[in-house]
Amino acid sequence: MLTDEAIRSADIKGLAGWVDSHPPWSDFPFVLLTERGGGLERNPAAERQMEALGNVAFLERPFHPTTFISVVMTALRGRRRQYEARARLEALHESESHARRAEADLRKS
Repeated sequence: MLTDEAIRSADIKGLAGWVDSHPPWSDFPFVLLTERGGGLERNPAAERQMEALGNVAFLERPFHPTTFISVVMTALRGRRRQYEARARLEALHESESHARRAEADLRKS
């Protein structure tokens, strides 16, 4: 959760580097609270923020509390799915390694 005011004029290279350093399965979700609406042509900072943060949902203030809860819950659900995908990838890699070891053992016999 970030506010537009907090990062609008800040150097977010460090944050962008942190996002880029995540493994391929990870797509960290951000919810950016903003006061400006409209397309990218009216809000050029939004394009820079989308490029730096990647998985960002813009939530224009004022908003209804139900909207806020919905956006946050959606971000959390997506993050949980990413962890599930990571677990499946790890299990797949472990299974492949086991199969390779078993194949090597069979060839030795």
